Amino acid sequence: MMLSQRIQANLKPSPMFDFMSRAISNPYHPSANPNGIISLGIAENSLMAQSLATFLSQNLRIPPGLFSYGASCPGLASLYQGLCKLYNGETFDPAVEVENAHLYVTAGCTTLLDQIFWTLCDKGDGVLIGRPCYGGFVPDMSVRSGCVPILVSLKGIDPFSEDAVVRYEEDLLEAQKRGVKVRMLVLCTPHNPLGQYLTNGFRCANGRCYPRETMVEFMKLCQKYQIHLLSDEIYALTTFATRDIPNPTPFTSLLSIDKVGIIDPSLCHVIHGLSKVSPFPIHEIILGFLLQWHSSVHVDISSQSRLFKSYQHNSVYLYPTYLMSRMFSWPSSMAGLVLSTILNHPTYLTDFLKQNRKLLVDRYTLCTNILKAHSIAYMPSNAGFFLWADLSPSMAIYEGTPLEQERALNKRLFEGGVHLATSEAFQGEEYGWFRISFSVDENVLELGLKR
Repeated sequence: MMLSQRIQANLKPSPMFDFMSRAISNPYHPSANPNGIISLGIAENSLMAQSLATFLSQNLRIPPGLFSYGASCPGLASLYQGLCKLYNGETFDPAVEVENAHLYVTAGCTTLLDQIFWTLCDKGDGVLIGRPCYGGFVPDMSVRSGCVPILVSLKGIDPFSEDAVVRYEEDLLEAQKRGVKVRMLVLCTPHNPLGQYLTNGFRCANGRCYPRETMVEFMKLCQKYQIHLLSDEIYALTTFATRDIPNPTPFTSLLSIDKVGIIDPSLCHVIHGLSKVSPFPIHEIILGFLLQWHSSVHVDISSQSRLFKSYQHNSVYLYPTYLMSRMFSWPSSMAGLVLSTILNHPTYLTDFLKQNRKLLVDRYTLCTNILKAHSIAYMPSNAGFFLWADLSPSMAIYEGTPLEQERALNKRLFEGGVHLATSEAFQGEEYGWFRISFSVDENVLELGLKR
């Protein structure tokens, strides 16, 4: 069978998706499949599934208009109302009030990332991102858009300090010498896989939190070289305090930093979502949200979509250009209805987040107690559903390079019935670190760690 050159160039094994797909196809169940794979390697949160199912069964109402094109593009008015309520709230605390025109909705954050790179970058353009990083970023930027990931080495320094910003600039300049045009810098906050987030105050004891000042330095760097700054904030609503980090500094969104005198707002982009990697365990109801201010790029495609005027300058949003590609990934009107029902309820979201945080702390405590009992080192976490654990001492029994040893250990873990996410999958600089997702049933977590 003849395949396109595009797809042939992407027929490469993925260290992240290979084991993930095998784990999903053979899931553990205490009675139906007790020998199945316990997946602690996927960042999904099932702790509040029953609460969500009960709430939706009692509150979801499906109007006839939901089945029209307009319910998907541009989307339900009630969804935009709920999103503005969320993004203008305490967590994101925007410096400029978020309005409907600042929002772009599509079918999930992976789709959204693909569209961002496709829209803002040309083939061969470079994208800066620090190591380790979420493994999906690389295919999101390279498979269709052909961007070149510039993986910034942060070994030997605090990756969340101002020293790290210097490393990004050094790699940007080196890329320019190689003829690579750098177009974007990507941050992930709260961080995946480290489970930390950008904060107002740097705490040396934790060593893995960006202070607000470092974020500003990233903004200045992007302004200096006129490159886009993309802040992935998909874990923003999953912060919590633990005995490891009893007084975490509140999450700081890029939205909350006044851009005046620092950076052209059109270079700033924030993505968020309420799917599997958010506090809502809606893994099959996927939407992704882009928040952007204004652009000096004038695009006239009024025949296909309305033109959004910026709140500050008489210029046109880039969203119409996104709308041209969204026809391939229109958001589900049913997903929009589900989320608008949650977001617009007077009390459910607040109660949900409170209980979700409590359960995350319970599972985090259980997980870290077991790791400590077996003298397994880990990086303390205060966000997301996971932590970064050091299993490198267990690699010594295997032959080969550190990468080959990690792969051998990962294979042995999988054969033993447990799936974790490897350092290789996250572009890690030190092999032997694994991401453990703890947001599962208590008994399943204990059995998975036992395996």
